[in-house]
Parts: sequence; C-alpha cells; structure tokens
Amino acid sequence: MKSKFIKILSIVVAPVAIILSLSVFGFAQPQHGYRISDYEVIVKIANNGDIDVTEKVKYSFLGNSNNAVILIDKHDDEEIEIKKVYTLIRDELIECEQLSAGQWDANVFNGTYSVLQENDLVRLKVYGTFKKQQGMVVVQYIVKNSVKRYADIALFDRTFILEDWNGYASNIDIEIQLPKYTDARRIKPYLHGVLVGQNEVLDGRRIKYSIPNTVPGEYIETRVVFPENLIKHAPVTETLDYLETVFQEEKEYSESDKSHLLKARENAAKEAGKRAWNEKMKQRRKIIFTVISFFASFSGLLTIYRAQKELRTNQETEKFELIDIPELTPQEAYLLLTGKIGARGILAGIFGLASKGFIQPKFIVDRNNSSICFRIIENQNTAHLEESERDLLKLVKELSDESGKFDLIKNAVHTVVTEEKAIIKEKYLNFANKVKREHSEKNKLTINQLYYRNLGLVLGTILFVAGCIISVAFSVLSAYLMLPAGFLVFWYSLGIRRRTPYSVERIKALTDLRELINKTDKKNKNIPDWLSDTNRLIAFSIAIRVENKLHLLEELFEDKDVYIIEKTLERALIALNNSLSVILDS
Repeated sequence: MKSKFIKILSIVVAPVAIILSLSVFGFAQPQHGYRISDYEVIVKIANNGDIDVTEKVKYSFLGNSNNAVILIDKHDDEEIEIKKVYTLIRDELIECEQLSAGQWDANVFNGTYSVLQENDLVRLKVYGTFKKQQGMVVVQYIVKNSVKRYADIALFDRTFILEDWNGYASNIDIEIQLPKYTDARRIKPYLHGVLVGQNEVLDGRRIKYSIPNTVPGEYIETRVVFPENLIKHAPVTETLDYLETVFQEEKEYSESDKSHLLKARENAAKEAGKRAWNEKMKQRRKIIFTVISFFASFSGLLTIYRAQKELRTNQETEKFELIDIPELTPQEAYLLLTGKIGARGILAGIFGLASKGFIQPKFIVDRNNSSICFRIIENQNTAHLEESERDLLKLVKELSDESGKFDLIKNAVHTVVTEEKAIIKEKYLNFANKVKREHSEKNKLTINQLYYRNLGLVLGTILFVAGCIISVAFSVLSAYLMLPAGFLVFWYSLGIRRRTPYSVERIKALTDLRELINKTDKKNKNIPDWLSDTNRLIAFSIAIRVENKLHLLEELFEDKDVYIIEKTLERALIALNNSLSVILDS
C-alpha cells in the first residue's frame, strides 16, 4: 500500500513539477517595446517656416506600461509647443489635460499627459485607461523655425521615428503639405533610415511617404526640397545656394554602408521567429494544460468516488440504532454532529455523568433567577468511565464549594474574573483533546481508508496550487476547474472520519433522535426506554441542540417544571459559552 501511494504521488507530482518549470519558462519570454499598428502624420508647412504637425498613433502593445510615449524630434534652434492631445477612452476620443508639477492621483488615468524637454527630443507621455495594452493617441503640435531657408531652396528635414526607439511600427503614412502650390518638378523628396519605403509627389503641394513597417534600429527621416519663395516670411538660414549640398548629402547617404539597417532587419526577423515559436508553444501548452486540467480534475473526483466506495465496504456490518445511543457519551455525540466540543459538550457531559449517578443536578429558582446546582456523589467507582469523563468529573469537584455544590452559572461568571483562567483553559483543552482522541480510537481508519485520506489531502493541495498557476500563468480557462476540484478533494479527505460507517450510523441515529423529539404529535412518538432517565434525556438534547423542545416530552419530567428547565439550560449555555470564549482568548 505504501509503495502504491508513492507511485501515485509521483505520477501526480511529476506533471506539477513540469508545470512549475514551464511557468518559469513562460515568464522568461516577456514582450519588450512598443508596437504601433498604424501611424499617420500630417505636416502643414506655414509660410514663416513653422510646421503644424498632427500625429495619430494606434498602439497594439504598450510594452507592459501604463502610458503611451511619443518621441518628437527637436533641433537646436527649434521650439516645440504641444497644442492638443487626445486619447481613446471607452471608444470616445477625449482631450487630455497636462499634468501639473507633482500631480499623481486617481485622475491621472482619466486622460492626462506630461511633457519632458530633453536635449534632442521632446518626450510626450499620455496616460489613460488602456485596455489589453492597446490604445490610440492623437497629438497636435507646432515646431517653430523648423524649415530652413536658403538662397535657392527651402529644406524640410525631420525625423519621425527615432533610431534609438526600441519599438515596432507598421502602416506608416506621412503627408507633407506645402504652404501653396508650385511646380511639382521643383519638389524633391528623400527618405532615409529604412530599406523599404516609398515617397511620392502627389501634386504641386502634397508629398506622401509610405513605409510598410520599421523595426528596432531603423528610423524614418523625411527630407523635402522645394522653392524658397513658398516660405517668404521665414528668416533666411544662410544666404548661399544649398541645392548642390543637398545633392551631395543624398549621394553620400545612397553610397553609405547600410549594414546596420540589414542587421536590424535580421535581428527583427529572428525576434519574429522567436515570437512565432513562442506563440506556437503557447498554443501547444494551452492544449496540453487543458487536457491536464480535465484529467487532473477527473482524477480528483475519481479519488472521492473510490474513497466513498471504500468507506461503504463494511457499512452493512456497522449497525447503530436509537436504542444504542446511550453507548455514546453526550460529548462524543456533539463532536460527531459538529466536530467540536465547546460549552455544549461540557454541559452535555456533566448531565451525562449525572445519568450515570456521579452527579446530582438541581434546577433552582431564586427571585426569578434560575440556575443549576450540581452535587458530587461520593465514593463512586469510576473505573468504567472513559478518561475524558473522569477528567470532567474531577474538574467539577475542583470547582465545587466547601459544601460540595457547584453552581454552574455563578461559577461561569466568576471564572472570567479570576486568575485561574490559564489553569481552566488547560483543563478544558485537555478534556476536548481526550474526547477527540477517544472518538478517533473508536473510529479508526482502515489501511485503505487511511491511504485514500492521505492521497486526497496531497492531491487536493496539488490540484488547487496547479489550478492557480496554470490559470494565471498560461490563461487556460479549464484550469479553473482544478480549483473547486482540489478544494473538494482536500475538504472531503480532511473530514473522512465523519464519513466512516462508524460516524455515518451514529450521526443518522442522533438525527433520528432529534426528529423524534421535535415531533409535536405525541401519539406517534415511539420513545426509547432510556429516555425515561431525564438526566440522560437532557444530556443528549443539549448535544443534538433540542434542549428548547423538552416541553414536547413533558410527561417524562413528572412533577418538574419543564419550561423552567429549558430556560435555565439556555441561561447556563450562554454563561458557559461566554466564559469559555474569554478563557480561550486569554
């Protein structure tokens, strides 16, 4: 049996170890950098050399950050003024507000932005409620003194995607609009920084750049040469002809080494291959873990089924009827029903001792204050008592006064304010532990039952932990099945003693007793003979929580006032429970 348990445990633990290692591997492949799915730019050149720029950027991935960043190229003699910033929130384009100095509160993510001026760029950060690391930002800004004016030409030179921007961009469209129409043959556009891309003069005023995509290491620099008289209100940068210089610069760029751009493409291709492989592995892992989740959950439920089948093996031989209830102590009866001892277990146990002739109870009424007084009957043989009963009897003796009487309610109230709380707490815990130990000795698990109990505890824990890991790390919805399955298996195994034939038969008998006492039809009540002992009746009525229904058996109490008994028992339980709570909390 031990080797069988080890084998099954190994089979269960091995997949979990693989899960843990794969989860580490899965987290070891994070996705870095921004990803732009659409990038549209419209540049309007004014006749004074300033430019009005509108950028519309759609992000498909924000690099696991809570903001979208736009880098704006800035030359030494330029001034950049942010006019408007918009972001998409709940499918609506919202105008953002600039953050004030030191502001960082809950309103930050309702659509705000910050501007940081750096040496050669302006860093614009936009904060919003981005969903699934996706978002859209529209920014409008003016760049003063952007277009350079020479004696023969005007030169627009601007970089829109910077070389050190560690991100990917796709579907890039840039349109540059001149102040007014001119001869299209006098417009000369150039594109730098990418190996693939087109530039086109649409007409005498508009120039269009189309780049399918960029990768980390590439950049987009646009240059447009056009007649200088189109920006006649712009200051002259230099009073010299600059067209030949532009031609020479373009020749040098055309003949320059572009291996770094090829390298960037190669690295991007490798990265894309890795991502594709990771995505493929991710889908495979999802399939594998989906199968594992269903199999593991089914295995857990199968364990419960096999354990239940094992528990029923000898159920036919274990018979326990109403007439057999006196074989139980009242405190064990309460333990069977609730799994605890507490104030009810103590009071039921004391009346159980009274039914065996060791204690004589007396219900008293003094000025409308009812109480219970117990007197120890001396010189009784306690050999046939269980150890927990002897401890309880000893405790009652120790708490009795000089005349040998023990006033339960008065003593319970007094105990709370004495220095003996620690001693009484220790005695109570010893009593409760002995009741549980005696019950366990009577309700021993067989080797097979013990095997399923241990297997269920281990398997339940593993299922729950694996469910947490797989559902979160790999986004496998079926893994959530393992959470309730693991909890159910663990909970079932933890309380397996309550499901043994010993427990089931006795709990059924105690439940039948409760139903019998609760019956209001006295004619159909088949009262067992042992209930004629009122002390035993009170003891088990407390254990099964029907002490307030004793008036339904009023004929058994003869000349006693059963309603006073019920009221006194209620007060006694309240006082004892309050006292016990204070003692255990001390």
